[in-house]
This record gives sequence, C-alpha cells and structure tokens, in this order.
Amino acid sequence: MSLTGTPTQPVIVMQSVSEAAPALPDYAALLAQDERAQLRRLRRQADRDRFVLGRGLARSLLAAATGKPAGSLRFARNSHGKPRLEGAGGIAFNISHSDDLVLVAMAQDCEIGVDVERHRPGLDFDALGRFIFTEAERAAVRACDPAERVTGFFRQWVFKEALVKALGTGLARDPRRFQIRRDAGDAIAEFVGGEADDVGPGWRLAGLDAPKGYSAALAIRPRAAGLCGAHPILT
Repeated sequence: MSLTGTPTQPVIVMQSVSEAAPALPDYAALLAQDERAQLRRLRRQADRDRFVLGRGLARSLLAAATGKPAGSLRFARNSHGKPRLEGAGGIAFNISHSDDLVLVAMAQDCEIGVDVERHRPGLDFDALGRFIFTEAERAAVRACDPAERVTGFFRQWVFKEALVKALGTGLARDPRRFQIRRDAGDAIAEFVGGEADDVGPGWRLAGLDAPKGYSAALAIRPRAAGLCGAHPILT
C-alpha cells in the first residue's frame, strides 16, 4: 500500500487488490447495510473486491481523521451520485479503481477528485475521445509519438476524469465544456463551454505516481483561501 500526506494536507492511498486480499473480509465487515446491498448487486468477484477495498480504505482513513469507528460512518450522495461523509466537518474524499488498483483520496476543506486507469492498447482512442475530450485535447493525444499514444491518451483521460469527479456532476454536464491543457509542464483546467462556467478557477491538477501500465491523477481546490497545502507526491 502507498500512503502519503499529513493531517493538514491531502492524504492519498493507492493499493493493489491482489495484495490486499487477506484484509478484504475485515473491510467487508465495516460496510453499512446499503453498501452490502450494493455489493450483492455486483456480479463479478473482481468488482466486488474492488468495491470492498475502496470503501474499506475510505472508511479507515475517515475514521482516523474523525476519531469515529470506521463501521459507524455513514455516507450520503449528491444529486449526481457522488458520495460524501455525513457530519464530515469539512472532510471530503473520493475513490477510483481500475483493474488491480484502488485509489482513495481525502482532504480537509477542499473539493477533491481522483482517477486511476489501466492502459488498454487496441482501443479506438480518437472515437472514445470524442465523448469526453475537446478537439484541442484530441489533437494533443494524436500529436503523441505512436509508441506513446496509449500513455498519452490515458494521462489526458485521468486528468479530465479526476476533475469531473471533483466537480461532482458526473456526465450530467458535457465534459467537453472544459479542457486540460499543458503550460510549462503544468496541467491547467480551462473552461471553453458556451454556458455559465461551473468549473471556476483555483483547481490544482497533478499526476500521481502509479505502477507501470497505469495512469493516475488528482484534482483539488480549497473551499477557502490558504487551505489544502501542496501534496508531496504530485508529479
């Protein structure tokens, strides 16, 4: 398990499902009744294991932050399905998973989103990108060296998805209303839609260290000035 952060900074955990297998029964015991019902609806064992690990890690981190027993924590969802901790006192969290990896992030007084994706060669990346990328983003992926195009696509994807998740709107609004561009190596969110800007300024986007064959990213914004310190593993 990879764990980083301090009590005053975002905390990020990345763990392999296969390595965490011995702990899954203990994590499953922490789940609330509605989570157990959601777990039963998952048909594939791999999906069930990822769900248990994600919720188990989140509950463990949130319990440490709040001082409450992990099994007593209760979650609610916003109108677009993003989970939040009831009575959180300003704590936000987010969960992502792909194949054998689960990623969980937690922060105080910030909006936060994370995404992790396993690289999957052989996809029609240009066709896929039409649904989430702007033309400029698709052009940036196409401009990658052919040998790096898979990595380029998923690196762009995780930045975009992390911000979508931090915003908490899911795909209810067109993800092409903003784009992620690079400026001197930094990833910057830029609103390009014709309607009212619901993205806003102040977002910090960064890639996260991930095993070979995966890309991961974080999107974070303080709810007030001076909060959400820099994260030590941002790259």
